[in-house]
Amino acid sequence: DLADLERIELGPAAVPDTASGQLEWVGQDNHDLTQVGNAPGGNGIQDLHLRASALAPKALKQIVVICKFPKQLRAWRLDTSLSPHWRVGITRSELSPQADLYLEPPADDCFGMKFDVAFTYDDGTTSKSTVVASTHTSDQTKTDRGPQKDQAAAPQAGSTAASGPAEILLHDQGRLQAEIIALNPQSMVLRPGWKAEVEVPILQVKGVWFANQAAAGVRAEFDKQLAAPVA
Repeated sequence: DLADLERIELGPAAVPDTASGQLEWVGQDNHDLTQVGNAPGGNGIQDLHLRASALAPKALKQIVVICKFPKQLRAWRLDTSLSPHWRVGITRSELSPQADLYLEPPADDCFGMKFDVAFTYDDGTTSKSTVVASTHTSDQTKTDRGPQKDQAAAPQAGSTAASGPAEILLHDQGRLQAEIIALNPQSMVLRPGWKAEVEVPILQVKGVWFANQAAAGVRAEFDKQLAAPVA
């Protein structure tokens, strides 16, 4: 009887998972943002491309991708701190419900394999998605631009999430809105909406702005530093 109940103790409330998102397999489509291991940057090999949708309008703290091959389990992570797993590359416009994920291909052909993806947001909530690879893959498929030595990863917002598309500010006061396909010490390869790809010399670039996860006032400080850069 509730009248005889002297005390009720409640433990910590579990953080509910958000609704499962959707995941699309794109395959190897000439992107190169990742490499073997957790080092940033590409290696001239076409990444595996997955497209996530129905994401919550929140910043992402972690993404874990798992694929169980016949002889091994392969894992990729957005934040690879204290982990031997390979890095996940991501482009996401601000807090868009859609994000493109890029994975360095394993030696095994991924055709027919299931990829389980878990998203963790900055408030601790999670969502999960699954997709089956519908095309054949190879860890020897090079990008059309060929291997690019010392290629850097797309700039990251905070310490765990790379962002895109980006706003590219040029020294001649020009501006470009584009997805960063690849970076190296000499140039960046961009994909604007009006052209398949364009290569811009690094010396022409004054700054790159990613709005994802930007706190209030950050853009104003960014513009201030561009106007009066520190020598």
